Amino acid sequence: MARVLIVDDSWLTRRALAKILAADGHEYAEATNGLEAAVKLAEFQPDVILLDLVMPEMDGFEFLRSYQSRAERVPVLVLTADIQDTTHAKCADLGVAGVLHKPPREHEINEQLARILKGDDNA
Repeated sequence: MARVLIVDDSWLTRRALAKILAADGHEYAEATNGLEAAVKLAEFQPDVILLDLVMPEMDGFEFLRSYQSRAERVPVLVLTADIQDTTHAKCADLGVAGVLHKPPREHEINEQLARILKGDDNA
């Protein structure tokens, strides 16, 4: 099973994702924005990051830009309500492993995590 960092400012979304992850046997930690996520990366050492884009203090795009400079990177799966092609393209340019629309469905999360954990982190 994997260690997953959930980064989302919505308590409800974090709870839903935590429930999905726990049911599949994954460990998880939570952060409410990109700044908290940067701290949790070192503490929790996740295998995968589930990242919202619209958050206070440091949004998902800012986090991804700062994250690109890290020598050791783990795959990032973006969860967003934004369905614009430009948003998907921007995420791809920033190296994400995939994009899922909110609210995420349990089978989508599980399928994407399985794909990423097998080493196929290209969406």
